[in-house]
Amino acid sequence: MLASEQRRYLLAALGRLSTADQAIIAYRYLLELDESEVAAILGRPRGTVKSRLSRALSRLRESLTDQQVEVLGMGAME
Repeated sequence: MLASEQRRYLLAALGRLSTADQAIIAYRYLLELDESEVAAILGRPRGTVKSRLSRALSRLRESLTDQQVEVLGMGAME
């Protein structure tokens, strides 16, 4: 049941993000690519990917309640 609730929260929050934020989070965490691989796909420097990912994760956290962040275990996700 917890996994279903986590999935629902995460998908809803991801859906509220821009396409660019969704893509960078998906590449890194859903496809489990490292930052260098994401950089190669996007044609951007690794540092750019790292900063964009950090900002996208911040926006994702902001779109969730504190309880949802706790359920998702996203407190230290970077």
